Amino acid sequence: MTNTSNIKIMISWSEDGLEDKELQAQTQKLIPEIKEVDGVETVNLVTVAEAPLGSKVFGPFSLGRLKTMVDPAKIKVLFEFVGDRMNGKAIELDVEANYKKLKLKVENEEELVTAIETAQKFIGE
Repeated sequence: MTNTSNIKIMISWSEDGLEDKELQAQTQKLIPEIKEVDGVETVNLVTVAEAPLGSKVFGPFSLGRLKTMVDPAKIKVLFEFVGDRMNGKAIELDVEANYKKLKLKVENEEELVTAIETAQKFIGE
């Protein structure tokens, strides 16, 4: 069965050598860019209350994390966009659909392709 409601995706990343302030500034710069991605309904910083237990925080937000709502048919577009922007950095993608959660980690192009396929199967696309 194909899922027709938007999918919640949390995007987490870090970069060695960046101070917390720089990492959060780069994370915030991604928001307007991700808003322009086809199929993305919303994108926001993750608040401390929404962050996974043990997450590093920066003020009221979880450091290096964004949350999005995306059309399930466009999940590939979002993943490819994020993969292009984060080339060479480890990215964690938490996908939530149909009351289930899937956690993916991507560090290179090959893993991105696998993550897209896995997420599409997970959401029933």
